[in-house]
Amino acid sequence: DDFTMGANSRLWPFSTFGDAVTVGANVLVRDNADINSGVTLEDGVIIYPDTTIGDGSTVRAGVTVGVGSCNSAGCGHVSIGGCLDIGADVSPFAIMEGSCNENVGILNGVRQWADGTYAASCNDYRNPGAGYLYTGEIGSGEYMVDPDGPGGDDAFKVYCDMTTDGGGWTQIQYLGMDNEGYNRDYASVFSTTVRGTLGASSYKVDGSQLVQQAQELRYSEPANSGLIDARVDAWTYDYRCDLSADARSKIANPGFQNQPAADVTCYHMSSGLVASNPRKLNYQGWTGCWTGPRLWIGYDERANSSYHGDYCVDCVVTWKCDNGTRGTYSSTRSNTSGAGATAFWVR
Repeated sequence: DDFTMGANSRLWPFSTFGDAVTVGANVLVRDNADINSGVTLEDGVIIYPDTTIGDGSTVRAGVTVGVGSCNSAGCGHVSIGGCLDIGADVSPFAIMEGSCNENVGILNGVRQWADGTYAASCNDYRNPGAGYLYTGEIGSGEYMVDPDGPGGDDAFKVYCDMTTDGGGWTQIQYLGMDNEGYNRDYASVFSTTVRGTLGASSYKVDGSQLVQQAQELRYSEPANSGLIDARVDAWTYDYRCDLSADARSKIANPGFQNQPAADVTCYHMSSGLVASNPRKLNYQGWTGCWTGPRLWIGYDERANSSYHGDYCVDCVVTWKCDNGTRGTYSSTRSNTSGAGATAFWVR
């Protein structure tokens, strides 16, 4: 028990491994070995047929399982009671049995569950349900998410902030100060429209299902509006808001002109204190060139007889009068003037 077998070792038939053993890279494990619970098999290990791998073991990417002398259904199998990481080369005659808590793996630089499946959101990776653990290739970065699950729309790549305020934040849009950001599609933060490229200034993913599953909305602004790559966790102006059922209903069913706003409570991410000005949330269209829907989080929904209300400190407004208009009002800044770069997240 509790030993490490070095790289390039050879274990011959009928060997027995105790609990919590680590088998180093490129080890050859021959036929009929008995590998007990909790063993970790590192990259490059080769497991021959008629081997038993105990419950709770981890088979890393790069491990080859059940090859060699076993090339047909009648010649033997490997019984795997643990977890297979992405990239493990497993014989079709290997049998998965026993218990397994899948962890986070990484494939081509993008994280997902090690069994090749996807969570619905970043928060579902950070706080998974039964059978999954937030261990392995964890941390902030790019993850594959599948909001409507297997059989629905294709999974897609997002940036996950896994550190701020407990993590689990899915970035659904970044509106930068580039030419791409002039497009009016960016006013409709929660639409199904997909634009731009993650990591290359303005971009958005389909946020329609993600926001309906979320309990919180976050908007973040950098100190430098020239920020190009939004795959960062630290922001100079950073707020989160509770999403009530009423707020999600406004987003799911955007009105047109003078729709009553939903009550909302927002917080400073840095201090956790309630932000005094953002009290109302609306998401709706307007007349003329002002295409919609557009997001507004503010104080007075009827200020200046406007559908979206005031432009207040700590608040946020997306605005587009056809293409060519810069899109997020920099109401998070103390002077509340001009357009600025803003990221939007849900959790």
